Amino acid sequence: MHKGSCLCGAVRFSVSGHLKDPDACHCNICRKWTGHYLVSTDIPREALIIEGEENVSWY
Repeated sequence: MHKGSCLCGAVRFSVSGHLKDPDACHCNICRKWTGHYLVSTDIPREALIIEGEENVSWY
C-alpha cells in the first residue's frame, strides 16, 4: 500500500499493489505545468482510493 496527501492533508490518496517504474518528462508543457520536470507512473483506476475529493479545485 502506497499513501500520500496534499500539504495540508485535506486530500489523501492510497494505491494498492505494485507501482510500475516511473516515467519522466522534461518537455516545455510539463515544465510549465509543474515548475520542474514531471515524473509519473501508471496504475489501474481500481487500485486508487482518493479521500477528500470535495477539497480539490481547478483554477
